[in-house]
Amino acid sequence: MIHKATQIIENALDAKELKYQVHEIGGLSLIDCGFSGENCTIRVNFLSADEDCDVKILSLPIAKFPKARLSEGYELMNALNAQYRFVKWVIDKDGDIHLEFDMPSGTPPVILGDLALEVFLRMVKIADDAYPTIMRKIWAEHPSPTLLD
Repeated sequence: MIHKATQIIENALDAKELKYQVHEIGGLSLIDCGFSGENCTIRVNFLSADEDCDVKILSLPIAKFPKARLSEGYELMNALNAQYRFVKWVIDKDGDIHLEFDMPSGTPPVILGDLALEVFLRMVKIADDAYPTIMRKIWAEHPSPTLLD
């Protein structure tokens, strides 16, 4: 079953002529939408699990941080979260870097589509802006430890 919030967001994406796919997985409605910026391509999912306008917006992995250097990845996420408003940078235990946003509970249906579209566009802009910083940190050279260290 396609949930009400999914249909509202779908209508907003149609109005802007953006391409997307709708999926139903168990009790979830999911919209998968991609966008290419100057520095990266980002895929964003809008997840709705009920008939309320409770929506989670999250990106698929934007980059992958080396597991051996996850502590540096956590520091980077903290720095990015301090720098960028509105969305939350997350790194999981496998090193995958994502962006997340939870729509406010009780968002009125009349503004849900426009708000979801605004968050999507900001998420794309933020990911595109931060991508070079992320990649420089991922590819930074680190001296190999020696026995003298």
